[in-house]
Order: sequence, then structure tokens, then C-alpha cells
Amino acid sequence: MPPTESKSAVRALLQASAILLGQHDLPAVLQGILNIAQEILAADAYALWRRADNSDRWQIEASRGLSDSYIRESAAVYGDLSSAQRPMLLDDVHRDPRLENRMAALIAEGISALGAFPIHVNQTASATIVFYFRAPHRFSPEELDYASTVANLAGSAMANAELICRQREFSTRSEILSRITVLFNSSLDFDSTAQAVAGAIVPTLADWCSLALYQDGKLNHIAVAHQDPACVEIANEFIRLYPERLDPTQGALKVILSGEPQLVSGITDEMLVAAARDARHLKLLRALHVWSYVVVPLSLAGRTIGILRLVSSRQRPDLTQDDVLFAQEIAARAANALENARLHREQTALANRLERERAFLSLAQQAANAGSWEVDLTANPPAVACSPELGKIYGFDPGAVPELQQTWIESFHPDDRDLVIHAFNEAVANRTPLRYEFRIVRRDGEVRWVLARGQCTYAEDGSPRSMMGITLDVTERRAAEAALLRSEKLSSAGRLAATIAHEINNPLEAVTNLIFLARNTAEPQKDQFLEDADRELQRIAHITRQTLGFYRESAAPRQFALDETIRQVVSLLATLFNRRESEPILDLEPLAIEAVEGEIRQLLSNLISNALDASTLGAPITIRLRRSWLLHNGRLRRAARISVADRGDGIPPGQVSRIFEPFFTTKKDLGTGLGLWVAREIVNKHSGRIQVRSRPAHGTILSILLPISQDPLA
Repeated sequence: MPPTESKSAVRALLQASAILLGQHDLPAVLQGILNIAQEILAADAYALWRRADNSDRWQIEASRGLSDSYIRESAAVYGDLSSAQRPMLLDDVHRDPRLENRMAALIAEGISALGAFPIHVNQTASATIVFYFRAPHRFSPEELDYASTVANLAGSAMANAELICRQREFSTRSEILSRITVLFNSSLDFDSTAQAVAGAIVPTLADWCSLALYQDGKLNHIAVAHQDPACVEIANEFIRLYPERLDPTQGALKVILSGEPQLVSGITDEMLVAAARDARHLKLLRALHVWSYVVVPLSLAGRTIGILRLVSSRQRPDLTQDDVLFAQEIAARAANALENARLHREQTALANRLERERAFLSLAQQAANAGSWEVDLTANPPAVACSPELGKIYGFDPGAVPELQQTWIESFHPDDRDLVIHAFNEAVANRTPLRYEFRIVRRDGEVRWVLARGQCTYAEDGSPRSMMGITLDVTERRAAEAALLRSEKLSSAGRLAATIAHEINNPLEAVTNLIFLARNTAEPQKDQFLEDADRELQRIAHITRQTLGFYRESAAPRQFALDETIRQVVSLLATLFNRRESEPILDLEPLAIEAVEGEIRQLLSNLISNALDASTLGAPITIRLRRSWLLHNGRLRRAARISVADRGDGIPPGQVSRIFEPFFTTKKDLGTGLGLWVAREIVNKHSGRIQVRSRPAHGTILSILLPISQDPLA
């Protein structure tokens, strides 16, 4: 090189260094490096090669004088002279075996000689500037110095530009992360937010962005973004026609299963051809212009629920490990937003379901004339919460429910209040369901019957937490039952009246005959006839007194001898025993109880009459009375056990559970089907229990347990 040219080259280098080091745009820096190279060293072509991020793949970033076909052929070169750590000077490329895999491209381009000078960016040989000659060329010492100087200057300029680019990139990514965070936090509709996030990423960081959830073994794409809407349509068509094949050894499924990100660069057309399923698939793959991509997992609580994918085309730099880290930041925020959206959807669905159930419950309560309540047992004093329907039962307006919650107990009938509180406390203490019928006094003074049913819940330490339940207005039911009881009592009275008429008819006929004989007979035989008539009249009076005692109404419980009452009822039913050719077998322990005697008489009459109807003709009826125990509301109470056993055909097994239903009977055309139902109601009223045991062809035993005292607190 002549001295004048040397001076010109030095001046060019000095001027270029100031320009390049002041340039902050990397593409402009690369073009500036080529300008300097072209000015100080005459060659046929120039190229700046750069190493792909953390790989052995090299590609041309900027060039002068090279054909497009050569540049395409050089899209991905692995570890040849472009990766030399020291300058490589080749006077004749055709004789260098290191270029064997590139020889065809070099020959096609007409290259005969070249010189490759490494560029150290941040002390790493990550770029190379190559001077191409289409004729043999040997580098002079000055050319070597100038080319090396250009390479060193290029390294400094590129390092400075990359630093500025990283700072800008950091600022841009921080801004994008802030926008994405705001987007995720501003809405709980994940699908629309995910689409907005994907739109925020492109085209700043990538050409494509997509989010997909992994559900039921499939990828469900919830967001796809590209700056060109036409490309989005292509992507959606691609996803629809060719769902991603999930292979646990590669691709999205590998990322999902391993939880590790994936970075792929340098996707060539040959790779697309190999991956295509058919011609249409290949056409769509090419239309997507995929050059490099990043796939990162959407992870939540240690499990992967989906993926985030960033895709870049050839027109932009390769995606790098920095992009992987950034994508992971986005994925972490997306996963949290997804969880928040899922929780919101679940809470919204739960709230809607609860609202529907509340509406259905309210409708059901209105239809059933019932109301719900809850007693918080952790509060002091216990706090009561009531539904509006309960307020209606107690006579409160809908807006006055809070007042009912404060005066709930005061609304109980004074005679029942202590019993209700006792039953409530017993259910809580014994962990048994609450079921109690009692009276309330409404605000207008009307007395109503209600049935309260509830169940207590308990904390982990066993302490009671709350009692929840419902209250039903059973006033009409009680009235209907009372009417049925009266009807059955009248029916029983009619049956007994026929029996008593038969009992009285015989002594009346005897009295009539004796009086006739006395009138027509002289003394002293007349006196004998009159004495016989008097005895028959006393028998009639005894039957009358028994009948009056049987049906004398007395609503108040009193103490009486139960064994004697059983004998009286059996005596009154003597005609029925005779008609069935049966004998009563009495095994009675002397025992007194406190109860409503008239109702106990009716109870015994119903049981014994049923036993006679069911028993085989001529078979005896066994009636026993023993002391026993009764478990009531979790407490043992002294009781009387009455058992009535017949020797009939027994009750069919499928009908045993129905014998206490009103109007159900096994006696075909006999009876009303109310006898045993009335018996159970009387037993329940006295806080007792009725049981049945039956064996086909052996007979039935009905057992009654009645508390000796009617005081539940005794």
C-alpha cells in the first residue's frame, strides 16, 4: 500500500472510530464497520459473521458484495473459519480442507481467497469480519494491520452498542413487564387479559406470541398475537387444522413435563420440510416464517399448567437466553393471573350457585311454610341468625328479622320455653339431632305449633360451634291430626258401644224376665227373683261406670295404676275375646305411671283390638307389664314396658315399616287404618317409644315404652 494510501487509511480509521463509538444502534454500527473495511482495504465482498447465542452456529449479520443466494446458504454455519480465534488468511480457498463443507457455496460465489479476522466483543470472540476476493490474493503486512485494527475497532463499537442496546432493552422489558402486570391486575377475565398481554409482547420482543393451557392431555390456545392480523388468521388456521402433537421427548410436552424452558434457533427450510405432515401443512409452516422460538412453562405451585411461546422470524435477531429469562418472568405473572382468574371464576360460580340455592331454598321454605336459622354458639351470648321465612312464621315483617333474632326465645310459649331450651342443650351436649315440637306466640298473640329440627357442628377441639336447622309451621298438621284422633276415638267409641250394648242387653233381658216372674209369683220366691234382678242391675251399673271412666276426658297427666287400667280395658273387651274364642293371658307387674289416663286407655284398646283381629281364632292374647328403661334425648329414664302379643299370621316383611302410616291396614275390609297411627301419636305425645316385631306364621308383638314420669327434667 503506497504511503499516501496508508495516511488516508489511518485518517479513515481515526474518523470512523469516533463515529462508531458514538453510534448506539447496533445495525448502524455493523454497517459502519463495513464502510470502514471497504474504505481502508479493497476487496470484492465483505461480511460480518456473528455467533448465535451460546451455540456453535454462526450467521451473516451484515454484508457487502455477496449474493442473496450465498447469504441464504450461509444462514447457519457451524464452527468453520468464521469461528477462528486468530486471523485466518487463505490465498486459495480451493486447497484448504477446512472449507470442504462450504466449497460448493464459495465456488458458486466465485470466491478464490479470503481473510477472516476475529472480533472480540467483551473479551469473547463472538464475531468475525471476512474479506472476500474473487481472485488469488495475499495480504500485505499493512493490510493485516489495518484489518486487525478494523476488527478491534469493531469489537469496541459493537460492545458499546450492545451495552446501550441492553440498557434500552432492559428499560423496554421493564416497561413491558409493568404493562403486563397492570393488565393482569386490572382484570380477572384471564382470556381477554392473556390476549392483551400477547399483544403487548409483539412486535417489540418477538414476531409471534401465544399462550396455551394444558388441559385433559391437550393444549388449549387462549391467546395468539402477531402485528399483522392476516398472520393471526394463518396461525389460528394452523392450530385448528394441525393440533400440536405432544411428544414427551420434545417440544411443548417436554417443557410441560420437565418444567424446563426450550430455546431453538436457526430453523431452516429443510427442517420445515422434514416436520411437515402434508403439502398444506408445509405451506402454513412457511407462511409463519419461524426462525427461532422460546417455549417456557406456565408453572403454579410446582405444577405446569400451560406454556408461553415467543417466535421470531429471520428479519430480527435470534431469540437468546435473555429472552428465555424474560419469557419466564412473563409466564410467572401469567400463571399468578391465571390462578387469580380461576379463583375468581370459582368464587363467582359459587356465589351464583349459592344465590340460586338460596332462591330455591327460599321458595321451598315458602311452599313448606318453613324457615331456617343458625345459632352461633361461639358468641357470648349465643347469636341467632334467621331467614325472612322464619320471621313470617313468627309474625314479623321481612324488615323486622333482626328484631326476631333478638327476641326469638321470648317468642316461645311460656309453658314450653324451658322444655325447648332443655331439648336444645341436650342435643348439643349429646351430639344428637334436635327434633322438638312446641308452641310459639306470634306478635299478634296467635299461638302456633312449630317443629324445630337442627344439627350441631363442632370445632376440631370438640367444642360446639353452631346449631343450624329449620322450623316448620305444623299448626295445620296438628289440627288435622287432632281431627283424625277425634275421628278414631269416635270410631273406637262406636265399636265399644256395640260391645257394651251386647254386654248390657243380656242382663237387661234377665231383669225383664225376673220382674215378670216376680209379678206373677207369690212370696218368698218373689224376693229371690227381685234379688237376682238387682244383681243384674248392679252388673249393668258396673259396665256403665267402666265406660264412663274409659272415655272421661282429662287433658292433664295424673298418676294412676297402669296394671289396673290394663285389667279394666281387658274386662271391657270381654265380648271381643269371647267372639274370637280367645283368652287374655295377663302377666302384669304392679306399676304406677304419670300420664293422661284416657289416652292410655285408648292406646291399650287399639293395641288389644288389633291383636284380636290379627290372631288366629281361639288363640290367646298375651299382655305383659314390666319395669324398664327408656333412652330419650340422650338420657336414661325409668319406664314401663307394655307388650301385646298375638299368635296370628304375622305382618309381611315389606309392610312392617308402613303399619304406623295413617289409613294403612293389613285387615282388608276391617278398620280405618288409623288405630296404630293413633297409638303412635299417643306414645310420641308421652315421649315414649313404640316397637314392632313380627314373624310370618308366628304372630306379632307390639311393645310400648312409656316414661313413668312426664317431667323430662326429672
